[in-house]
Amino acid sequence: MKEAFELSSVRSTLRHMLDQGLLPNIECLDQPSPGWLANTRVDRRTFPSGYKGIQHQNLLRPTDLPF
Repeated sequence: MKEAFELSSVRSTLRHMLDQGLLPNIECLDQPSPGWLANTRVDRRTFPSGYKGIQHQNLLRPTDLPF
């Protein structure tokens, strides 16, 4: 399955937003947004075992995850 976005492009956009002052600091990306949290609260009838999607992460922080 092909990725929806190139991660390098997303990282570049986030870095540009920080540089332009559109985001207050890099720490604001450490916590999931209210929209992310709302979308992970799913109906148990649809997901009986709970949400098992992707984990939130700050894409501007170095990680050991393979991308």
